[in-house]
Amino acid sequence: MSTQSASPNNGPVTAQNAGTTDIPTLMANATRTFAALPPAIMELGTIFHEAGEELALVGGPVRDAFLGVTPHDFDMTTSARPERTEELLATWGNATWDIGKEFGTIGGRRGDLIVEVTTYRTDEYEIGSRKPEVTFGDTLEGDLTRRDFTVNAMAMRLPQMALVDPLRRPRGPRGRQPAHPCVRRAVLRRRSAAHHARGPL
Repeated sequence: MSTQSASPNNGPVTAQNAGTTDIPTLMANATRTFAALPPAIMELGTIFHEAGEELALVGGPVRDAFLGVTPHDFDMTTSARPERTEELLATWGNATWDIGKEFGTIGGRRGDLIVEVTTYRTDEYEIGSRKPEVTFGDTLEGDLTRRDFTVNAMAMRLPQMALVDPLRRPRGPRGRQPAHPCVRRAVLRRRSAAHHARGPL
């Protein structure tokens, strides 16, 4: 995975360390989690790559990987238009279906594994209008920058396993890179859940 190095001694997020925003720990969590992705997911990435298209895990699965949580929902984004996505999913899986082709989303299943793949999107503004028209886009970075910061602003390219984070914040005065907002907020939610799970003192 194309990320900065992380200490292999850092354990996955638990009730005891769920509050961490330590970058090496988060990166170690992600490295372990992504290394355990189902082979069929990597195979799907290879199919798109060999067809000249891009494919990336996006949003929730990426966030959960940084927290050491195994993804179960595989949301993806692609350069392929919906019709092409449907063709490629059909060569990979047992079934495909139209979740919202007009919005670019196609579903696919291989055994018990389900994926949802959405074409890159971008916002276009007409002169004098503040309301964007959502259209299909051409780049992963352009797609990510229009998403909300708390969940969907990072992606993992497949099959290259390269992290894409166009909204990465600059390093602090000591060269430390703060956790991405979506990771930080997810950590806070898990910290709150761990606190309530312990019950009253």
